[in-house]
Amino acid sequence: MEMVIISLILLPVYVSVIFIPYWTRKTESFGVSIPERVYNDERLKSMRKTYAFWMTMVSAVHFAVTFLLMSMVEVTDDAWGILFSLLLFIYIAVSFVLYYLIHRRMKVLKEKEQWMKERQRVTTDLSFREQKLTYSSWWFIIPFLIAIFTILFTIRMYPQMPEELPMQYGLNGEVTNVAEKSYRSALMLPMVQLYLTGIFFFVNTVIGRAKQQTSAENPEKSVQQQVIFRRRWSLFTILSSILLTLIFIVPPISFVYELPPMLMMIIPMAAAIGIVIGAIILSATTGQGGSRVSTVAGKDAEVVDRDDDRYWKLGQIYFNPNDPSIFLEKRFGVGWTVNFARPLAWVFLLGIIGIAVLLPVVFG
Repeated sequence: MEMVIISLILLPVYVSVIFIPYWTRKTESFGVSIPERVYNDERLKSMRKTYAFWMTMVSAVHFAVTFLLMSMVEVTDDAWGILFSLLLFIYIAVSFVLYYLIHRRMKVLKEKEQWMKERQRVTTDLSFREQKLTYSSWWFIIPFLIAIFTILFTIRMYPQMPEELPMQYGLNGEVTNVAEKSYRSALMLPMVQLYLTGIFFFVNTVIGRAKQQTSAENPEKSVQQQVIFRRRWSLFTILSSILLTLIFIVPPISFVYELPPMLMMIIPMAAAIGIVIGAIILSATTGQGGSRVSTVAGKDAEVVDRDDDRYWKLGQIYFNPNDPSIFLEKRFGVGWTVNFARPLAWVFLLGIIGIAVLLPVVFG
């Protein structure tokens, strides 16, 4: 059973890492800007295949090592959690090393072929912001009300709760961590609900306000793809928010009513895996910036996007003091990142991390 659960956790991670080069915009290759017309160049295809092949091999080795350690090493759940995290960190580090090696090859090839010598242009559609880029943020009233209900339920049923509250379950369904009964510990999970609702609300806002990145080669098609891309991820964000806040109702209920321990482990695991698989499917069908959406048409122009590689450190970290934008699309992968040259970006990042750290301190 434990190996099945581990497999369900790791396989989506492997798939997302292996196929990242195929989900990125066709105007970027391993963190390097390129004209869209060269995306299907045989040398670039070879790079993508090389990355996918070697990451498949690395994934197989990582899975085998994880399986062997689980089978042969007897440790506590906490120790296993640390070991599992360490193995996953090594896997991500190896994937970055492989990415960076191909990134350097890509930069050399681009310079050799002088792909960006053509007329460059920055294209902006002034009507872009007038379109409905996201679903209404009022939908977040639903997870907010769910969190309020959980708070009221917790306060109302507090006298009936046991003196020790189960806070964590192992892979076998056994309680691995408990907290002494108090209003602070009982309200910990409802506070997490409110925090997650705020995070998802923030993400939805970012999706709508992130920098417009329109392809100069095919601006009409690019705009349509971006609108579809943002709306799909906005809907996914709203649905994920509702699902996660619903899941956090279960533990407070289990404090009062007896629920099967295995159920307490399976429910959140199933929800998390479902969200990850949903994100993978959405990435595979939509691509970064809507690059995999093929139901739109447009006319190609004989210009290319402005080459801004110098602002992308290692092809992934955007640092441009001259760009007022705070949020923009990732160069490698699907989703959004920040302009690390903007102080407000650091405020947002540190604020999100700080609140996450303070929650268990205040309510633990």
